[in-house]
Amino acid sequence: CAQLPDEPRAALLEACGGAFPPATPSRLWDRLAVPADDDDVGVGADDLVHKRARLAQHACRACCAVLAAETQRQLEERVVPFVRRAVRETKLRRQSLKLASNEDFAVVLAGGVALNSVLNGRIEEACANAVKSVVVPPCPGDEGIALGCAVAAVDALWDADTTAWNESRPSRIDASLLPFAGPPTEAGDLDDGLVDFAGGTVDYDEAAADDDDDDDDLTPVTNEWLDEVAVADDAALVEHCARAVCDDGAVIFWFDGAAEYGPRALGHRSILASAEDARVADFLNHYIKGREDFRPLAPVVLEASAPALFDRGPGPFESSFFSPYMSRVWTLKPGAAPACAHVDGTARPQTVPA
Repeated sequence: CAQLPDEPRAALLEACGGAFPPATPSRLWDRLAVPADDDDVGVGADDLVHKRARLAQHACRACCAVLAAETQRQLEERVVPFVRRAVRETKLRRQSLKLASNEDFAVVLAGGVALNSVLNGRIEEACANAVKSVVVPPCPGDEGIALGCAVAAVDALWDADTTAWNESRPSRIDASLLPFAGPPTEAGDLDDGLVDFAGGTVDYDEAAADDDDDDDDLTPVTNEWLDEVAVADDAALVEHCARAVCDDGAVIFWFDGAAEYGPRALGHRSILASAEDARVADFLNHYIKGREDFRPLAPVVLEASAPALFDRGPGPFESSFFSPYMSRVWTLKPGAAPACAHVDGTARPQTVPA
């Protein structure tokens, strides 16, 4: 393996306090020996061990960042020219067959690599003058194969000359349903989920009625941070949650209808919080998701409001703000959505219609 380039390594060197080994793949996972410095004088042996361990952890993490950056760069160097060539050859074939103009020509990305939102943006930029759009389905990975087979079967049945099938459906497939083709909500799912999360509530009387033989083992589970509020209808629920997020800084666990079919939370199984408070990212990553602190959150934004938050730069797509499945990475305008801003000032939004 060749040594990784020094350009990104130099930028990380200072941030890691000098505790940075040569960034070669063979040494990425080595335990690092961090030398002592002047600040270590008078520090206890145990504290010094912990300090050096922390520095080693930061340095190893920086090595991983270098590896990830180089992998991303090489991926883009290979995929973008491949897509360009495919577009060029397909357009030539369409012209030879005297098909429709290229105004309706689109690139469709599939496979797990199509979940790489940064790569999708590079492809969109590269093909901006050649195609109408770049399309990424909500489940481009292997899970999409099953859904594609089901859609193909429905399409075939629709074309068959059967008696009642064509009459029973006004249109072939409602595309808006495809992102939410996951398991539907079952009775008791909410209560079970809250209990599993170790902070929910259960109806003691209802539970006792379900298990009369062992009432002593039934204990209601409560937690002071969880609020139960009864609302009259969906509109009142939406207003209550919006006020709680905007006015009180609340975190909302939204559970509605069938689950998303794919890896993105698109509004049926989502965690909602204010994008205006930068502290939200640390809170959600540490306490709720239990993941690395650098992992960004995705903002949900009205499509009509996206131009006020994002800068797409000059080009054919500069006025296009359509990303319903979180498949694009766009540059945030200064100060916009600080809780969702990645370290490079970008975010991966979900746009929704008004």
